[in-house]
Amino acid sequence: MKRSIAIAWGALLLAGCSQGSSPAPAGPLLDTDAPALGTVTAAASIPCPAGAAGGASCSRLNVSCPRLDGLGVVVAVSEPAASARATVLLHDNLGGVAFFDAGFVDAYHAASFRVVQAQWASDWEQSDVGIKHAACRYATLVEWTFANIHGADRTRGFCAQSWGGGSGGLAYSLTHYRMGDVLDAITVSAGPPFARIDLGCDPGTAPRAVCAPLSSVPVAYSGGVLSIISEWEVAPTCGSSAGAPLSEVARWQADSVLSPGATLAFPDTSFGAWYCINGADATLGQGATFLDQASFAEASVHCVSGGGGGGQCQGQAPWPSALPDMVADLQTRCVPRHSH
Repeated sequence: MKRSIAIAWGALLLAGCSQGSSPAPAGPLLDTDAPALGTVTAAASIPCPAGAAGGASCSRLNVSCPRLDGLGVVVAVSEPAASARATVLLHDNLGGVAFFDAGFVDAYHAASFRVVQAQWASDWEQSDVGIKHAACRYATLVEWTFANIHGADRTRGFCAQSWGGGSGGLAYSLTHYRMGDVLDAITVSAGPPFARIDLGCDPGTAPRAVCAPLSSVPVAYSGGVLSIISEWEVAPTCGSSAGAPLSEVARWQADSVLSPGATLAFPDTSFGAWYCINGADATLGQGATFLDQASFAEASVHCVSGGGGGGQCQGQAPWPSALPDMVADLQTRCVPRHSH
């Protein structure tokens, strides 16, 4: 049985959620302004790697951003049988080094969506300057897809779907790279997990409610996520019970999605979050923390144990059980919203 709730949020002052004991971010690695979008070069057609949709056309791109090494990404574009009424970019969990499908590609084709899948050569989050700056790669891919695959067409919807770490890239793209200017709707699951990295790295952070079935969900990271965040943030003390140095706490604050300078109002973007109640972890607590602060044209949270596909969702993924419901939801929301 599917359980679903819809919630609308107003923007709150970011200062209200900062740690009083931590110093203000300062220094070259703690600046509040993420760099501008990067550039895409060396676009070349290639045979599609395994995992791309059948019949897709594939290109290898190189994405270059300030203060970052260039990173390759393969983009697979597949068309529906009928004329595309919208374009959806699908991005996988963690570093996005595999194509995301899970049954969504065929379902979106049936809904007359053009599908774009992305596969990075290595984790897009990896850098020497933290995840927020590394998200320039992700946002540059979104903008390139809008301009070059979608044709910057304002008469058809341009949307994106991701989960886990990939949903974090979408959140950074909105809040620090102005991708709310191009995205009409997004769908996320298990995230976005980088809303407040400082709270995630503090094992003493209290759990919080996400929705009616999930009244106590962790915000603090645990398990293998701690080492992953420590690597991406170049700060080995994430999750230390002895406490992190104030300099690292300040860095985590400055590198979070909800950091100074973040855009938090998205009047032309629809947001939908789909969470599996059988696998509640910090990705959900972090996601709810983000949604406390952000406002959208419309926003909904769906806490599901099953769905139109039958069976129960497991772990972080609300599919395949909720896949038909997720596709129907984005099909409704992925419509032109930008008049400029």
